[in-house]
Amino acid sequence: MKVFAVIGLHHSGKTTACEQIMSHLKNRGHSVSSIKDIHQENFSLDRPGSNSNRHLKVNKESVFARSLNETCLIWDRQLSLNDLLDHLHTDWVCVEGMKESPLPKVLCANNLEELEKMMDDTVFAISGPVTDTMDSYKDIPVINARNNPEKLTNLIIEKVFEVLPFNKNGFCGHCGLNCFELTAEILRGKRQRSDCAVKTMKEMEVLFNGEPVLMNAFVSNMFNDVLNALCKNLKGYQKGSEITIHYKEKI
Repeated sequence: MKVFAVIGLHHSGKTTACEQIMSHLKNRGHSVSSIKDIHQENFSLDRPGSNSNRHLKVNKESVFARSLNETCLIWDRQLSLNDLLDHLHTDWVCVEGMKESPLPKVLCANNLEELEKMMDDTVFAISGPVTDTMDSYKDIPVINARNNPEKLTNLIIEKVFEVLPFNKNGFCGHCGLNCFELTAEILRGKRQRSDCAVKTMKEMEVLFNGEPVLMNAFVSNMFNDVLNALCKNLKGYQKGSEITIHYKEKI
């Protein structure tokens, strides 16, 4: 799954950029989902006093609210980016907002002042009204999402890579960098996605007393090879199966 963010201040063209990019990705045959980060104080998807809200107040966890035309899963807390991505299964995810996340970013701005205020090393494209007054900015492509969405989409397809695991909130340090720094290095062509030393937890996961253990690619591949060699000789094994092993050390 490839994930990118569209960031910027209020009324800078973020939603328009998201609409245009998602539309063009869909037209090219990709499945696309999105995340909208909302900073409005006291905002709630649920109505206070509603039946679903009463459920949520009691269980303090989550509730499905299903109507004739839509279904919402409401949690009683703010989920992390990783938690949100775990519930999405599309080729692409477009995130509107989340400036502090270590994602590749398109920055929308109204003017140069906003541009300089929001700029960071994970920005690989600039859009929004500021594109009417400049053609380039510090070697970063400046593309109007409304007037030239196909060019912006081409750049996104070229630049955005498979989402990083973001272990320990992006600060595991297995590759010698945090995820924010690694993303910036990949976008500048100085590193590759394969330089991330942590395997995706969905492919291989080891837990000690319920706590995930971080493994680099070498260790994860070794586990995979050993388990595959053992399990393929057992009755009922099928290639590509999901294998669950529970083990308690004998003392």
